[in-house]
Amino acid sequence: MAAAFYYVRKIDFKKVFLLQSILLSLNVMLPVFLMILLGVFLQKIGLMPRTMIRDLNRLCFKCFLPVMLFNNVRETDFRQYFEWHLIGYAIFSVLLLFAVLMWLVPRIVRNPEQQSVIVQGIYRSNYVILGIPIVSNIYKGDNIATITMLIAIIVPLFNLLAVYLFEHFNGQSRHDPWKMAGNIARNPLIIATALGMLYTLSGIQFPGFLEETLTDLGSITIPLALLILGADLDLNLQTTQVAYLAVVTVCKLLAVPLLFLPPAIFLGFRGQALASLLAMYASPAAVSGYIMAQNENADYHLAGQIVVVTSLLSCFTLFIFIAVLHELQLI
Repeated sequence: MAAAFYYVRKIDFKKVFLLQSILLSLNVMLPVFLMILLGVFLQKIGLMPRTMIRDLNRLCFKCFLPVMLFNNVRETDFRQYFEWHLIGYAIFSVLLLFAVLMWLVPRIVRNPEQQSVIVQGIYRSNYVILGIPIVSNIYKGDNIATITMLIAIIVPLFNLLAVYLFEHFNGQSRHDPWKMAGNIARNPLIIATALGMLYTLSGIQFPGFLEETLTDLGSITIPLALLILGADLDLNLQTTQVAYLAVVTVCKLLAVPLLFLPPAIFLGFRGQALASLLAMYASPAAVSGYIMAQNENADYHLAGQIVVVTSLLSCFTLFIFIAVLHELQLI
């Protein structure tokens, strides 16, 4: 017994946590990169030629992505898990960040096709893909309804703002507010969100075969989007806006979480609530943003580069944030 106590006391638990944090980042991020690399490989051997990328993107944007969003919204019981203070802070911070970017970016970047991509790259995160894995790995075995509830609110907000963003900067009707509103209302992501909320409020249940079909369709979205991203990836320095890419990366992975996490801590958010906010602020740029950029005639090459670079570097930045917050016993 004494010997066992001696060896337990000799364990460096900080090193154990360090290893767990590294493994967490690797488990979350490596599948993303392997799928992107597979897309690069398939393009090189001719199985995903660039001539088919546009059609695959349209299919993903108009079919699979809306189904995935519909599934995410309808699977959340808003009445059971609804934390007003957390939702209020999350919505306020996203809207504030979006408003500042909408004012600031056009004064620095001249090309509207890049303005929309830069704004989106900073405010919109890969919350669905990384949020749940991050929180579930931190709180193994616990109910993670907090982040599920927050995702169901914030992801539709991300998408609504993105639709408005691309219409504002790139749409042919951006000078006609009625046409812009019509385009937003007809957007597949907005329709999917509305249908998901109606489904939740109605209390109806789909038959088993339809549930399984919708689940299968939604599960196609992220792997296909990552394959498309890899197949269409262009990191040629001659065609890369290095300055824009660097600024967006620093803002997305460091500036945004450092700006909004301290007030959240001051307001008393702890545990899953703070971890959910961390995942929202510090996750890399959204893969679906790349799909939207290509379908909205924006600079989708820059959008794809932002996704890849922020996804790579977030392995390190997320690890640091998780380690510090855990050390301070905040999550």
